[in-house]
Amino acid sequence: DLAALRKDAAAAGAPLKIVSAYRSYATQASTFNGWVRQSGYSAALLASARRGHSEHQLGTAVDFTSAAGGAPWSYRDWATTPAGAWMQANAWRYGFVLSYPRGATATTCYQYEPWHFRYFDRPIAADIEASGLTTRGYLWDRGSGG
Repeated sequence: DLAALRKDAAAAGAPLKIVSAYRSYATQASTFNGWVRQSGYSAALLASARRGHSEHQLGTAVDFTSAAGGAPWSYRDWATTPAGAWMQANAWRYGFVLSYPRGATATTCYQYEPWHFRYFDRPIAADIEASGLTTRGYLWDRGSGG
């Protein structure tokens, strides 16, 4: 699904590259501590997961950016780039769902990250997309028998 997503994005004129995928416990600890040093603990909690709490540690999350561009967080809003807009519209068709959408911090516990997608599979991603829920909201709803 990832290979098909990247191939079809490139064919649509929105080539992608992967910035980050699986992270070990130690790498996530280092990543979070780097955000703490840069922005302070409270801000880091909104921008990065503590070790043991990252979707990247599950091996199912991918941070994308534009193939010829810099880090996605260096853009004003990566979702407005051709690659970011293509991902917003199409990622679910390949099994990937945006984890941290705009305006959902109260549910997701993280700030808007238009580059961070979690893989479920195509049928589940289609169900999440149709539900209108965040991934966290969807999983909570399913976990409670909803």
